[in-house]
Amino acid sequence: MGNSTSAIEHIRENYEQLSSAEKKIADYILENPQLVSEMNVSGLASASGVSDATVVRMCRHLGYSGYHQFTVNLAQATGRYTRDRQEHEALLKEKDPAQKIFHGFGETMKQLAERIRTEDLKACAEIIRSSTFVHLAAAGNASALSQYLHYRIERCGIRCTAELTAEGFMNQVYLATPTDIILAISHSGSSRVIVDAAKLAKEKGMKVIAITGYRQSPLSGLADMTLCCGTGPESSSTYQNLSYLREMAVIDALTEFVMNSRTPDGEEDVRLEELLGDTKF
Repeated sequence: MGNSTSAIEHIRENYEQLSSAEKKIADYILENPQLVSEMNVSGLASASGVSDATVVRMCRHLGYSGYHQFTVNLAQATGRYTRDRQEHEALLKEKDPAQKIFHGFGETMKQLAERIRTEDLKACAEIIRSSTFVHLAAAGNASALSQYLHYRIERCGIRCTAELTAEGFMNQVYLATPTDIILAISHSGSSRVIVDAAKLAKEKGMKVIAITGYRQSPLSGLADMTLCCGTGPESSSTYQNLSYLREMAVIDALTEFVMNSRTPDGEEDVRLEELLGDTKF
């Protein structure tokens, strides 16, 4: 769909053709366009009092391929991308932009420390330690996180896989046993392939751990345990929201608990370091 007509105009032009449930969503969007442009599909569904499927169906009735395309158009209509550029330019005019950026990171970590509970990290670590195999699932930009977590978990002595393609991790889950687990990473919690992988895992009797920015999301609804790394309302900056700083911090905290639950020995670690030593000066 082209951008000649904004998402708001599309809603107004097609309002009478929407179902009663879809009109509830449309009304909420028209009253809160800027807020909605920063919501995931479950957030809008909850705020409107409808199901996730109804939100997606309304977007398609308006001519969009799905919710993501709709919110991109809505962000343009509300001037979100223009504000992103203005905020970036204002940041670079600060006396010490780097200091401001890193102080912002520090505040994010403080908020994360208040949100993520030790009990949840311990519970997730126990699920990982008691599994026969850990299947990591992430898509798009988050794929790099699955590779990092794969390395960290295997260094803890736990068998793990992290396929980079949807076909790859779906096949791994399909071949898995009920004593395996899936650890799914999705910032929005609405990535279709990740949600489908979690659904397949549940059908096979596997436990699901989710790392996501939204506690209220399709992925969180399927998970046995959710580590929610959202630290309140999303930043108004599209570019800041592309950062995986919070997910990385949660991964490091989780692997700390997994590692500390190991039987103290260390001989295997030393042997592995000796083998890897030939690759370094």
